[in-house]
Amino acid sequence: MPLEFLYFLILQVEIEELQHQFDSDLVDDVKQPLVYARNFLEFCSFQALQVVTIRPDYLSDKEFRRLMFDMMLAWEVPGVGNQVL
Repeated sequence: MPLEFLYFLILQVEIEELQHQFDSDLVDDVKQPLVYARNFLEFCSFQALQVVTIRPDYLSDKEFRRLMFDMMLAWEVPGVGNQVL
């Protein structure tokens, strides 16, 4: 399942809306081309983590564990110019 779809399921917000929030709410330093993908990924991950960890059983949720794994992989290779792990 694509990471952006998981963010949509958790946050109930379209990825374009998350990108708009990121672009309008954060300072320009985090939106530079070389760091944009990584910082946007971290922004989305943080938003999703805030919602998911409110649930008392979040650690037993298989989808949550998969999301965490996917987040870690995406954080390692956020840009299209990076080599695949």
